[in-house]
Amino acid sequence: YKKQQGDTGLLFTEETLNTIKDAKLMGQESLDGKPMVLITYSLDFMKVHFDNKVWIGMSDGLEYKIEMTYLLGNTPVTTTTLYSNYNADIKIESPIK
Repeated sequence: YKKQQGDTGLLFTEETLNTIKDAKLMGQESLDGKPMVLITYSLDFMKVHFDNKVWIGMSDGLEYKIEMTYLLGNTPVTTTTLYSNYNADIKIESPIK
Protein backbone atom coordinates (compact mmCIF):
# COMPACT_ATOMS: atom_id res chain seq x y z
CA TYR A 1 0.00 0.00 0.00
CA LYS A 2 1.45 3.35 -1.01
CA LYS A 3 0.14 6.51 0.59
CA GLN A 4 -1.44 8.88 -1.93
CA GLN A 5 -1.80 12.64 -1.63
CA GLY A 6 -4.75 13.42 0.64
CA ASP A 7 -4.90 9.84 1.94
CA THR A 8 -5.70 9.75 5.66
CA GLY A 9 -5.86 5.94 5.92
CA LEU A 10 -3.40 3.72 7.70
CA LEU A 11 -0.06 3.30 6.01
CA PHE A 12 1.02 -0.33 6.04
CA THR A 13 4.77 -0.32 5.72
CA GLU A 14 6.80 -3.11 4.19
CA GLU A 15 7.83 -4.02 7.73
CA THR A 16 4.18 -4.45 8.75
CA LEU A 17 3.34 -6.42 5.60
CA ASN A 18 6.27 -8.73 6.35
CA THR A 19 4.50 -9.74 9.60
CA ILE A 20 1.63 -11.35 7.64
CA LYS A 21 1.53 -15.04 8.41
CA ASP A 22 -0.77 -18.01 8.23
CA ALA A 23 -2.53 -16.75 5.08
CA LYS A 24 -5.05 -19.36 3.96
CA LEU A 25 -7.60 -19.64 1.20
CA MET A 26 -10.63 -20.89 3.09
CA GLY A 27 -12.84 -21.45 0.06
CA GLN A 28 -15.88 -19.83 -1.48
CA GLU A 29 -18.78 -18.17 0.30
CA SER A 30 -21.74 -16.06 -0.68
CA LEU A 31 -22.09 -12.52 0.68
CA ASP A 32 -25.34 -10.71 -0.13
CA GLY A 33 -25.89 -13.19 -2.95
CA LYS A 34 -22.48 -12.54 -4.55
CA PRO A 35 -19.85 -15.29 -4.83
CA MET A 36 -16.80 -14.50 -2.70
CA VAL A 37 -13.44 -16.01 -1.87
CA LEU A 38 -12.67 -16.06 1.87
CA ILE A 39 -9.06 -15.56 2.95
CA THR A 40 -7.76 -15.57 6.53
CA TYR A 41 -4.42 -14.25 7.76
CA SER A 42 -2.77 -12.69 10.78
CA LEU A 43 -0.42 -9.73 11.16
CA ASP A 44 1.19 -7.59 13.81
CA PHE A 45 0.66 -3.82 13.62
CA MET A 46 1.80 -1.30 16.23
CA LYS A 47 2.51 -4.10 18.76
CA VAL A 48 -1.01 -5.53 18.34
CA HIS A 49 -1.71 -8.98 16.86
CA PHE A 50 -4.65 -9.14 14.43
CA ASP A 51 -6.44 -12.23 13.09
CA ASN A 52 -8.24 -11.17 9.92
CA LYS A 53 -10.80 -12.51 7.48
CA VAL A 54 -11.39 -10.87 4.11
CA TRP A 55 -14.14 -11.56 1.57
CA ILE A 56 -13.10 -10.80 -2.02
CA GLY A 57 -15.53 -10.72 -4.94
CA MET A 58 -14.85 -13.52 -7.41
CA SER A 59 -16.02 -11.47 -10.39
CA ASP A 60 -14.15 -8.23 -9.67
CA GLY A 61 -11.40 -8.95 -7.10
CA LEU A 62 -12.63 -6.19 -4.77
CA GLU A 63 -12.86 -6.42 -0.98
CA TYR A 64 -16.42 -6.51 0.33
CA LYS A 65 -15.93 -7.38 3.98
CA ILE A 66 -13.07 -7.48 6.47
CA GLU A 67 -13.23 -8.79 10.03
CA MET A 68 -10.30 -7.93 12.32
CA THR A 69 -10.03 -9.59 15.73
CA TYR A 70 -7.53 -8.45 18.35
CA LEU A 71 -7.12 -8.24 22.11
CA LEU A 72 -7.92 -5.05 24.00
CA GLY A 73 -6.31 -5.88 27.32
CA ASN A 74 -7.65 -9.39 27.88
CA THR A 75 -10.87 -8.80 25.95
CA PRO A 76 -11.17 -10.02 22.35
CA VAL A 77 -12.61 -7.35 20.04
CA THR A 78 -13.86 -7.89 16.49
CA THR A 79 -14.27 -5.00 14.08
CA THR A 80 -16.23 -5.58 10.86
CA THR A 81 -15.93 -3.28 7.85
CA LEU A 82 -18.29 -3.60 4.87
CA TYR A 83 -17.48 -2.10 1.49
CA SER A 84 -20.12 -1.33 -1.15
CA ASN A 85 -21.08 0.99 -3.99
CA TYR A 86 -17.74 0.81 -5.76
CA ASN A 87 -17.56 3.39 -8.56
CA ALA A 88 -20.87 4.94 -7.48
CA ASP A 89 -21.75 8.30 -8.98
CA ILE A 90 -21.60 10.60 -5.95
CA LYS A 91 -22.64 14.25 -5.83
CA ILE A 92 -21.46 16.31 -2.89
CA GLU A 93 -22.95 19.74 -2.30
CA SER A 94 -21.50 22.35 0.02
CA PRO A 95 -23.78 23.09 3.00
CA ILE A 96 -22.67 26.74 2.78
CA LYS A 97 -23.48 28.76 -0.33
